[in-house]
Order: sequence, then C-alpha cells, then structure tokens
Amino acid sequence: MRLKPHHEYYRVLVVCNSTRQVLATPCARGFRLPLISIPRWSRSVKEVHVILEHMFGFPVAVVDIEPPSDGIGFVFAETFRGTQIKDRRGFRGVEMARLQECELSAAQRRAIESFGGRRSTQRGPFFRSGLFEDAVNWVREVTGGMQGPAEITQFNASGFTLLARIKLPEATYWLKAVAPQVNSEYRFTKELSRLFPRFLPGVISFRDTWHAILMQDGGTALSHQQCTLQIIGKVALSLAELQLSSVKHTKQLLEMGMADVRVETVRAQIRASLPTMERSLEVQDLGGAPRISLRKLHAMCDEVERLCEVLGHLRMPDTLLHNDLHVENIVLDRVRCAFIDWASPAIGNPLLAYHQLRSGFLHRPRLYARLSMTYKTALRQLAAPHQLDQAVAILPGFAAAVELQQCLVRIGTPQQVEYQSARRIRSLIRHLVRELEMGDEHYQRRYA
Repeated sequence: MRLKPHHEYYRVLVVCNSTRQVLATPCARGFRLPLISIPRWSRSVKEVHVILEHMFGFPVAVVDIEPPSDGIGFVFAETFRGTQIKDRRGFRGVEMARLQECELSAAQRRAIESFGGRRSTQRGPFFRSGLFEDAVNWVREVTGGMQGPAEITQFNASGFTLLARIKLPEATYWLKAVAPQVNSEYRFTKELSRLFPRFLPGVISFRDTWHAILMQDGGTALSHQQCTLQIIGKVALSLAELQLSSVKHTKQLLEMGMADVRVETVRAQIRASLPTMERSLEVQDLGGAPRISLRKLHAMCDEVERLCEVLGHLRMPDTLLHNDLHVENIVLDRVRCAFIDWASPAIGNPLLAYHQLRSGFLHRPRLYARLSMTYKTALRQLAAPHQLDQAVAILPGFAAAVELQQCLVRIGTPQQVEYQSARRIRSLIRHLVRELEMGDEHYQRRYA
C-alpha cells in the first residue's frame, strides 16, 4: 500500500461470527490481514466502519480499536450471524492459526480467544462476540420495529463505549452505552431525562445490564446547521430554561455524584490544594515555559478568593451545568433544542455554562449579541441585570479557577502528582494567572 500523508493506518481483524474464521489474503508465508488508512484527526470508528463495509460488501460491526503504535493501529471487528463469507477482492475466511506470526501480537491473540465468550473481558464489558447484533435486536424489540435491514452508522466502539445511529424502515434511533468504569453518564442521563425530559433527546428505553440508552433521533447538531439569529436565540433560551428548572433539584443532583463547582466549594478547594500545586511546581520540566514562583501561586489563590467573594455577594442560585457545552452537544429540530452527552455534569453558578457556550461565537458578533441578550434576559428570574453584568465581568477568571479546581480534585493528594498530571496542573495555573492579570476592566470591554 502506498503511504498517504496525514493518514493513520490500521491492521484489521474481522471475525466471522458463525465460523470463528478471520478474513485474510494469501501470501508466501500464510495469510495476511487487511491494512486500511483513514484521514488523521477524523472520527476513527465511523471512518473505519464505512471502509470495512465497502471493502467486504456485507455488514460488519467494529468492536474495538487500538490507536496507532509504531505507525499502525489495530481494529477488532466481526460479521453478523448468518453472514455468508464469499471471496471478495482476494479476502478469504481462514483459521486464525494460519495467519503469519507477525500479524498479531500475543496480547491481541489472547484478546481474540476471550472475545468468543459471552462475558465481560479485561478489555471491557462490551468486548464480546455478538454484542452489537444483540443490541440491534433489542432496538427492534423495544420499538416494535420491522425485521427488515437496518442501516447502521457507528461513531464510537470499544470495550467500554458504544455509540451508533440505527435506521430502521420506520424510524431512526441513537444507541449509546457507557460502562460505569468510564463515567456515570448512564446514571446521570437516566435521572436528567426523568427530571427534564424537554431538554434531552426523547428516551425510548434504558437497559441497566448494558448501561445502554436508546433515544429518538433528536435532530441535527448545531455544528452542522446554518446558525441564524433565530437558532442561537432558541439555544440560549433553552439553556436558561433548563437551568431555571434545575434550581430546586441541585441538592439531589449533588448527592448522586455530580461535580461540585459552587462558589464556596471552589474557594475552599483551591486554597486547600496549594500543597498539590506546589508539588506540581517541584517537578517542573524543561519545556521552556516560565517558572511560576510560590509567591505568584499564593497571590493567585488570593485573587481567586476575591472573585469568589464577589460572586458570593451576588447570591445567584446554583444550577445544573453541562460542563462540556459546545456545538456538537446541542441538537435541534423544528420543535425543540436538546442537550446530549451528559458525561460530566456539575452544579454551580449558571453563568459558567453561558461562558462555555459563548466562547464558540466570540468571532461572530451578531450571533454572540443575540446569544448574550436572550440568555441574560431569561436569567433575570435569578438575578438583576446589574448583578448579571458584574458576574459576567469576572467570569473568565472564575471559569479558569473552576477548571483548575476540577483537575486538582481528580488528581487528589500531592503524593498522587505524576509527570503528566504536573504538566496539566502547571498549564492550568498559567492560564488562570493570565486571566486574572487581564483584570475585570478588560473583560468588561471585551464582552460588552
């Protein structure tokens, strides 16, 4: 294969579900696995799935992908039950033992041996044979769908996650499963869809044993739409209405494990995490970034406490925060706006969500102005206009402090600081210091 610039390469192991044979091409010393390439920085599972179905001419489910190592990644895939394997472009179904020794590592051979079972493996609960086909059958069962062909587009696939769009003759659905080892998205989504059904895609069913969510097709992502003043106004209003609806549920949502980024919590944890931040400075690498002095670090904490005191005096109620609010996670149809991917929600000042969303529209003045006006007008139920303006003026600095605080909470004690986590902490500290040095007046001019 001629190497293409800006592409990633993957060796592909496709297992026939019924015979346990693998698809390979003959060579002088046995059989070789297919080698494919996809554009770098693309959505790898989606690209690989399309290429494999075109290459073999029959449905294939991507099970797991190992990222490129030494230039080549690895794809685990399987056919559906009853698929007739026919020679196509030189590929044949052969026993795995007939593959060249160099085609599979020892770990990959062990993975395939465990893959034939029906139980969870060390690679994750979704790394097992027949899971994806069982999932499609479950979709048909709960929706009463016809037994005709299903058009499947995979977007994510691993031993711990699954995301696919399944188009049946009568409707299109989204299937998402996330193992609890990854995060609590399943638990959070289940509760949020119960409390705020108007602001999440329509959930058809949950499957606790798989941590799977079956949803109606909620429309088109904001990133794929021609964003107009009307659309951005609809998004801003929906966000504000969701947050207003969540005020009375914040205690309950905190108790179920959502991140706590309330003003008083950020203030306490930043100061308490000084030993961890100091430890990250001790393992400073030689990357060329300016060294942060302990004096500047303590001054930074003093300034964060000042911001928290200002926000505390405004007495704005805490609300639900998406915590990853960008245009890919907002979908719209003709009726409503919904928010998806609740992997890391939090409870805190509502303007943190507004700050995250507006960052994608700062370069589009008219859209930004409509977003800001609509959101602030709706949020006047929580605070007076002058209070909102005062909070917005210091929001970038506070948002940077929240990002640092969440990183410090994940890392834990100073003894748990390692090289990579120390670099991340130092990067966030530098970002926070820059935001604080710009000062309130700068933000009042920039975000007016």
